[in-house]
Amino acid sequence: MILSEDDAPLDASLLFASTPGAIRPSLRVDSTGKLAPFSGSSVDYLAKSIIQAGIGIEPLFSAVLEEALRTSEGNFTHAAERVGLTRAQLA
Repeated sequence: MILSEDDAPLDASLLFASTPGAIRPSLRVDSTGKLAPFSGSSVDYLAKSIIQAGIGIEPLFSAVLEEALRTSEGNFTHAAERVGLTRAQLA
């Protein structure tokens, strides 16, 4: 059973049990459409997913910064620290 809002998109957090904030899938879909073990790191998984989705670096960077600001409740200093930047670099 997958618990999700009606008409809401599903994301990996609904499909795979994981530690909050960590994306560490143990399975992937191979080129034949079958489930196969995933042995790479979270960064490898994210990089492959981003490239496969055709997402450019600029929208990705913007999305990461917006998420950092959102989860930091608009606190630029805290958001910058979360993504490894200084407040001046973020602003």
